[in-house]
Amino acid sequence: IQTKPTMPNESAPDWIGEVVNVHDLVEGDCFNQYSWTNDDRLIEIDTKVNCNGPHQKEIYKRLEHPASTGAPWPGDQEMNNYATINCYQAFEKFVGKIYELSELEIDFLTPNQTNFEDELAQFRGIHCYVYFQDNKETVGSAKSSAR
Repeated sequence: IQTKPTMPNESAPDWIGEVVNVHDLVEGDCFNQYSWTNDDRLIEIDTKVNCNGPHQKEIYKRLEHPASTGAPWPGDQEMNNYATINCYQAFEKFVGKIYELSELEIDFLTPNQTNFEDELAQFRGIHCYVYFQDNKETVGSAKSSAR
């Protein structure tokens, strides 16, 4: 008999902010990400919060992948490469310090293949965001912070 490992149930965290679709966030929005398990399912939510209060992450750049309408999915690697280059290039202008000397980290959200190829949505949006390692909360915007 083969059994699959089970994940322990966790209580939902006390989240702060308005639950949102993270792809609806815009430049200057701050957000938190929460996750927990229940009945062997991973549950994840994102909440938009005021940047003047405690938060984990901040969107600093929103851009579109240049693929034309109807173009096939370029693949995860291409999406990640495009996001990495563009998010890195936008970092210094936003923070006021080069990435290599900053205490902030860069990450990004990219569309998945389903959203990219959807006939109606054809979502190409990429969101660049900054955060501290270990998702340490911060207060205030990272814009021009030279952190």
